[in-house]
Amino acid sequence: MIQASDKLSERWDVFSRYFYECKPVRANGEFTKIIRDQARQKLRLQMDGALRDRLLLKSRLEFTWYGYEQGSVGWMVFQDIGYQSS
Repeated sequence: MIQASDKLSERWDVFSRYFYECKPVRANGEFTKIIRDQARQKLRLQMDGALRDRLLLKSRLEFTWYGYEQGSVGWMVFQDIGYQSS
């Protein structure tokens, strides 16, 4: 896992993380059960900040790749808005 963060300004932070994992999984063959290595990779980009004094914003974008032979790719976008009372 590799991660980095930076403070863009007094109100805004940026964060990124890369994760890699390879582990054995069972795959059903035609006549036997086969053990294969399955790789999984994740990349997350995140930005947190304040739009106003009490209005908070958190944005995340996450990509995931996994599989053997024919891999799969997926992504998600998260957007959180919060209000901080006094």
